[in-house]
Amino acid sequence: MKFTASCFVLLLCAALTACGGGGSDELALGEKLAAAPRSVADPSLCAASTSGYSVVEGQCQKLFTGLNSASPQPVAKALQSTDALPQLAGVSRTDFFGWAQTFFPAWFGGTYVESSIAVGYDTFFFRYYYASGNYLGVLNGYVYIYGPLTGWVVAPVASLDYFYCAIYGCAPTRTFITWTGNANGVVVKDANNESFAFYSDSRCLYSYAREQETTNFCLSAGRADGYFAGVYVQVMAATSTTGGCIAVLADWYGRQVDIYTNSAGIQIVSPQSGYWQTYGCS
Repeated sequence: MKFTASCFVLLLCAALTACGGGGSDELALGEKLAAAPRSVADPSLCAASTSGYSVVEGQCQKLFTGLNSASPQPVAKALQSTDALPQLAGVSRTDFFGWAQTFFPAWFGGTYVESSIAVGYDTFFFRYYYASGNYLGVLNGYVYIYGPLTGWVVAPVASLDYFYCAIYGCAPTRTFITWTGNANGVVVKDANNESFAFYSDSRCLYSYAREQETTNFCLSAGRADGYFAGVYVQVMAATSTTGGCIAVLADWYGRQVDIYTNSAGIQIVSPQSGYWQTYGCS
């Protein structure tokens, strides 16, 4: 949706905060925002995935990236634990505005007016900061900035939920060790083809079947082996049934190791008589 005066139905909902007054002042601010141009860019920049450009509201636009350094993306980006990721309930506009004012006072500090304007069937919520002359707004769950900071174009920043971890905090996401040459990435197989992995931080075993970590079975620092209940176990490369190389659990001699849970719920390590095939993978 393009920001032009002709495509807006203006309905100003006064919600004046921290400065008193209202009326014609707010109306003028809303009209100025409504008439402002967007940071529309050449579509080829978005088609080429050029950094700093993105398709927003159906148009290729140049993003304002000044807030992003303080806002790590909350979503995990790689193969890692199946432990639940933080449940992102959604960022409150009020919390976002407060966070921005705290961390970027030169841009969004001091006295402000808070209001909203109808844009077709949607509502653009914004705050205007008198000291800097900048607007900070949210439309359809997306953050925008307008004013001297953006060269007087309405520039998108990111989705509101992008700032979840910066505002509320997120527990660090744990990752698994990735085994070089392993067709299964982080997954390590035992003699019964059950899937396991080892955490990067603790180096301890994680069972996909049990969905939990075994803290008394951890690899030695900087090594691919360790002891589990007195039994030596190593992670080694073996040939899979499809001919690729996979990471597997083996004993000192390269025999297959089975890890199972007994009737008491205790994990047991059991070396088997068969050897892993290693042709082309050693």
